Formats: sequence, structure tokens, C-alpha cells
Amino acid sequence: MQMEEKIITMLEQISTSIQEQGERIGSLETRFDNFEKRFDNLESRFTEQEQRIDEQGQRIATIEHKLDEQGQRITTIEQRLDEHKDILTALRSGQEYLKAEIDGMRIENAKEFGYVKKEISNMHVNFAVLREDVWTNKKDIYMLKQASSN
Repeated sequence: MQMEEKIITMLEQISTSIQEQGERIGSLETRFDNFEKRFDNLESRFTEQEQRIDEQGQRIATIEHKLDEQGQRITTIEQRLDEHKDILTALRSGQEYLKAEIDGMRIENAKEFGYVKKEISNMHVNFAVLREDVWTNKKDIYMLKQASSN
């Protein structure tokens, strides 16, 4: 009987040990269930974050598209500005050429005007001399007429 008691005691110990192990396993199952809930919660959070990131990616793609359009507009404006710059440069060059030509014409006109002024002055002098000569001739003619009538 002693052996039977030992076996019963051992079985009771094993049974107690199995119960303790069962309780531990139950506790672990509860903890695993809690972990599983946490992981599910984290997974749903990650899914939400993924959706937000996807939305942000779409917004960024839209913004990139708008920036590309703006870049094309800026390129077009730069080309227009270059064309306008070329036109203005050509106009400025033409203006400078015309200004130089006008300055040259002014100098020529001033020289010609000086020459004409000098000629007019000479004509006045010649006219004054001619007037004196005509007056002298008239006096001489008058005197000759007076002398021949006497």
C-alpha cells in the first residue's frame, strides 16, 4: 500500500502541477489575447496611417503636377522675356544709330548754317557796297544831266 500511496501522492502532485500549468496557460492565453487585440489595434492604426500616407502621396503628386505646369509657364515666360529683350536691344541699337545719325546731321547743318550765315553776311556787305555804288552812279548821272542841260 505504500506504493499505492506514493503513486496517488505523485498523481496528486502531477494533477496539481497540471492544474498550475493549466492556470499558467490560461493566464498566457489571456495575455496572448490581449497582445492579439493590441496587434489588431496597431494593425488598424497602421492601415489608417497607410491610407493617410497614400492620400498625402496623391496630394504630393497633384502638387508636383501643378509645379510642373508652373515650370512650363515660367519657361514660356522666360522665352517671351528673351524675345522682348532681343527686340528692346535691337530698338536700342537702332535708336543709338539714329541718334548718332541725327547728331551727325546737326553738325553738318551747323556747318552749313555757318557757311550760309557767312555768305549772307558777305551779301549784306556786297549789298551795302552796291548801294553806295548805285548812289554814287545816280549822283554822277544827275550831275551829268545837270551839266548837259546847262
